[in-house]
Amino acid sequence: MRIGKFVLRALVLASLIGAAGCGQPSFFEVTVQVAPVTGVRTDCINSAVFSCELTVSGAASGSYVLGSGVCSPPPRSFTIAQFQYGTDADSGNVTFDMSIFSTQHAKLGEGSVTAAIKAKATQPVTLTIQPDLAAFIATNSCPQ
Repeated sequence: MRIGKFVLRALVLASLIGAAGCGQPSFFEVTVQVAPVTGVRTDCINSAVFSCELTVSGAASGSYVLGSGVCSPPPRSFTIAQFQYGTDADSGNVTFDMSIFSTQHAKLGEGSVTAAIKAKATQPVTLTIQPDLAAFIATNSCPQ
């Protein structure tokens, strides 16, 4: 098992949103990735993304602002966050909506994914962010 900064980020996020508490029978392992698009390189993502806003709806709900300590890409990667989200619900669907922002709070992209709860299980989910190329270029982090 590889332990690194993503595990630390997951633990930090779990403590922030209460996802690691006892008595929560169902978990999602959420990986957030920016969809590759011509003109947005990984180094551009690294320097442009400052925060993420997560909204959870359906069988679970909540809104969270994830700062640069949790929602920031590692060098040379399109993956910008990984975290675990727990719920007491044992059935139904959960939707994860996320928007990513620059330091000036300009929206750089958004994405959504819905997954069915698997009672007393942990399941992987990938949330793909569709980047706004013009917004990334406007950050001056993406030279043309």
